[in-house]
Amino acid sequence: MNRTAKIVGTKPEAIALRLKQLSAFCTRRNERNLVRAFQGKRALRIQFDELETFEKTKLVPLNVAVAVTDQRLILGFEVCSMPPHPLYHARSVAKYGVLPDERPKAIRRLLKKIKSRVHDFCEAASDCCPRYLE
Repeated sequence: MNRTAKIVGTKPEAIALRLKQLSAFCTRRNERNLVRAFQGKRALRIQFDELETFEKTKLVPLNVAVAVTDQRLILGFEVCSMPPHPLYHARSVAKYGVLPDERPKAIRRLLKKIKSRVHDFCEAASDCCPRYLE
């Protein structure tokens, strides 16, 4: 946000406000697209995956679990903390303490969140991470 503010010639607070507004707009638009696409029905096929990113530094990694329909509409997502990569573990613990692995809880929250939009016998595709079976 700081870099964007510098390029645009404004304050980081203005960029943060715009991102918040854009987030609300995108959430409403995605909800409208889901309602249009399913018209009261529930998804028969979904795809589920996670991505890893970080907050400020690689010493504070984040995990984003995402569920999408076969039409590539976002059903939901959850963001949570996770332990750092082994290369960064010692420095991360020294600077930020032990980071909890909240990935299994986040996956359960996501599945609970999308339950009403997914058929009871839906087909789910993923990369078969063993953590998904927990």
